[in-house]
Amino acid sequence: MQNRGMIYGYARVSTNSQDLAQQLAQLEAAGCTKTYREKISGASAERPQLKRAIGALDPGDVLMVTATDRLARNTRDLLNILHAVKEAGAGFRSIAEPMLDTTSQLAEVVIAVLGVAAGGQIAPDVNATLSASVMSPMLPRPPPLSSSATAASACSGDSDGATSSGRLTLVIGTLCDIGG
Repeated sequence: MQNRGMIYGYARVSTNSQDLAQQLAQLEAAGCTKTYREKISGASAERPQLKRAIGALDPGDVLMVTATDRLARNTRDLLNILHAVKEAGAGFRSIAEPMLDTTSQLAEVVIAVLGVAAGGQIAPDVNATLSASVMSPMLPRPPPLSSSATAASACSGDSDGATSSGRLTLVIGTLCDIGG
């Protein structure tokens, strides 16, 4: 998604005694040109300023929050909001959770993972496969990581060999491929 539009912020606190100042400062520093704000419990399904913010989005715009707990009550609520943002042709970003950026190449992966979390469980066949692969006595246990074997060194090929075998290499390699 190309980001040529406006960046709108959304800030929320749960009670009138709480202050929005910190969220507003973070959103302004992140480039928000307009911020919708409200003092209302996140448990309330009626959040008029959030509705206005989503309604204001045009294709190419971005809705930004300081953290997803300021936006959504739970994962299902977050997915519904992300769907509404996408329907507007806009993107979403969270300052505290940079992986939750629907304007990035990883957007569909992140949303898919959230969808699994919203479902509350992994499909039984996937769960059984994961359990079997982790618990199988037929597969050798990968060697422990040394203190110098980090994901960054594994991605760059500078590891000391501690990640040269086993499932960890597959995971790190996949993350390196996805991350660019």
